[in-house]
Amino acid sequence: MRAGERIYNLERLYNNLAGIGEGSDSLPARYLNEPSTFGGSKGHICELPQMLAEYYTARGWQNGVVSQAKLRELDIEYVPAAV
Repeated sequence: MRAGERIYNLERLYNNLAGIGEGSDSLPARYLNEPSTFGGSKGHICELPQMLAEYYTARGWQNGVVSQAKLRELDIEYVPAAV
C-alpha cells in the first residue's frame, strides 16, 4: 500500500511541476451541468469543488499540490529548484 501511495504522489508531484495543480482537475461539462438520470443520484449534479476539497484532504495535498509534509511522510526527498 505504501509503495502504491509513494508512486501515486510522485506522479502527482511530476504533474504539479508540469503546471497541473489547483484548478486543473475537472470533469466533462456534462457531469457538471446535466442532472443525473440514474438511481440514487437522479436529479443531482456533480458537486466538483466539494468533492475535490475532500479528495485533496484525504490525499494530504494542498489544493491539488502534493505538500512537503506528505512527501516527508512518504520518505520522498524533493528540494524545489531555485528560480
